[in-house]
Amino acid sequence: MTDPHHDDLVSGGVPLIYCPISPAVHPLADVVNRHAVDWMRQRGLCPDSQAVSRLEQLNCGALVARLFPYGNLKALETIAKFHCWGFVMDDIVERQARVSLPAVTDQHFGMVRMLDAPECGVLAEDAFAQAFREIHDEFAELAAPGVHARWIDMNRSFAAGVLWAAVHRHAGLVPDPDVVTTIRPMDSGAFGYGIGLMELAGGFEVPAAELNRPDVRRLTDITAVILAWDNDIYSYQKEVEQDVDCVNLVTSLAEHHGQDRRTALAHAIRMRNQAMWCYLRHRRQLVPSGGVLDCYLRGLDHQIRGNLDWGLRATRRYATVDAPALVMWERPTGELNGDSLDEPIDLPSIRWWWEGSR
Repeated sequence: MTDPHHDDLVSGGVPLIYCPISPAVHPLADVVNRHAVDWMRQRGLCPDSQAVSRLEQLNCGALVARLFPYGNLKALETIAKFHCWGFVMDDIVERQARVSLPAVTDQHFGMVRMLDAPECGVLAEDAFAQAFREIHDEFAELAAPGVHARWIDMNRSFAAGVLWAAVHRHAGLVPDPDVVTTIRPMDSGAFGYGIGLMELAGGFEVPAAELNRPDVRRLTDITAVILAWDNDIYSYQKEVEQDVDCVNLVTSLAEHHGQDRRTALAHAIRMRNQAMWCYLRHRRQLVPSGGVLDCYLRGLDHQIRGNLDWGLRATRRYATVDAPALVMWERPTGELNGDSLDEPIDLPSIRWWWEGSR
C-alpha cells in the first residue's frame, strides 16, 4: 500500500478504510477485561462456560481501553462492565425481536423508568435489569451531575433506537440507507456507550453551551455516524451468517440499490471514508483552546480510531471464515481507492455536514 490513488483494492475489491487518526490504548486493558468478565459471571449473566468464553473472545477491555485511553481505572472498569452487559443484551434483543416485540419493548422502557426513578421496583426479578441498575448507580457516583444527566438522556435515545430497529427486524423489513443512518447512531450505542461516557472516563465536564455550539454538534454527529457505519462494516459478514443483518448499512445499500453484497460493502466503505474526510475537515477548523473542550474533541478522535482498531484487530466477535480482509489507510489524503473523498454524501439526514464547508 504505497499509493492511495491506485485503484488496486485489497481482498477482492474491498476498498481501504480511511483513518489517519493516531491509535492509543490504555495500558490496563487486560485488567479491565478480566474484571468485567468476572462481574458478568458473578451476576449470573453468563450461564455456562461457553458464554464466558464468548465474553473473553469479545475482549471488551480492549475496546474500552481504545475508546477511552485517557480514562481512570475505576471508570474504565465500570464502562467495561456496561459494554459486556450491552453486547450480551444486544444478542438477546436481536433474537427476541422476531418472536416477541412487546417483551423487548417492556424490558427496555422498564429500564428507562429505572433511570427516571432509580428507587422504583420495576423489573425486580430481571437479572439484566438489576445489573443495569448497578451500573447506573456506579456511573452516578463517578460522574458530575450534568454529565450523568446527559448520559441518561442518551440512554433514552438508545432505548428508542433499539425498539425502532426491533420493529424492522420483527417485520423482516430492510430500511433505506437514510433511515439506517438515522437509526444506527441511536441503537448502536455510539452515544450511550461511547461519546456520552468520555467525560465520565476522563473526569471532566464540558459546559452545555460548548457542546451545543453548531461546529461541535456537527463533529459529534459525524462521529456517531462513523461509529455506527464502521460497526456495520466490520460486523456485516457475521450478521449475514446469523440472519440479523436487516438493520445494517451494507444490507440496506444492497437492498435499495440492487447491489450484490461485495459491491454494497465497497459502497459502504466509500461512504464512511467520505464521512471521515468531512470529520477531519471540520476538526482542523476547531482551534485548540487549552480547556475541557479540547479533551472532548480528542475524545471524539479516540472514539473513531479506537472502535475501528478493536473491530478490525482486537476482537474475535466478528471472526468468520468468509469475512473479507478489511485494511486501514492511515496517512492523510484527499483521494483513496480511486475516489475523491471530499464529495458530499447525498443522504438528507447528513447532508448538512457539508453545508457552508466547501
